[in-house]
Amino acid sequence: MTERLEQTLSKVIEKSLELAEETGNFVIDQAPDLLQQFYAWHITESSFYLLIGVILLIITILLPRLWGRPEIKYTCDRKFLGKYYAFDDDFDAIPIIGTYLVGGFISIPIIIINTLDLLKLLVAPKLYLIEYFIK
Repeated sequence: MTERLEQTLSKVIEKSLELAEETGNFVIDQAPDLLQQFYAWHITESSFYLLIGVILLIITILLPRLWGRPEIKYTCDRKFLGKYYAFDDDFDAIPIIGTYLVGGFISIPIIIINTLDLLKLLVAPKLYLIEYFIK
């Protein structure tokens, strides 16, 4: 009985060791492809968010210019950014300035962060990998 149990356990241990060795070989064989896919995904993700930030910045810059007119229509019109706007007082400029501030506070950090991530991925991919797994 003891011999049979020992034989069964030795077979289980042998198969476990073979499976572990095969798994280790599989991981070693697949590691380069896995790293390429990891880097490709993070480059694509950073590029996508960088594009979103640039589009948002362009919209932020162009949107207030759409509100203006090329020529004076009313006596209260003032020229601002090359176009005329109906400003009764200085408080009428708040939506335009607010658009620039909010759009800038949102888009510029998106652009900076994703540009730095993209540069780190392209210049120092191993450093990016280490920092990614430390986080």
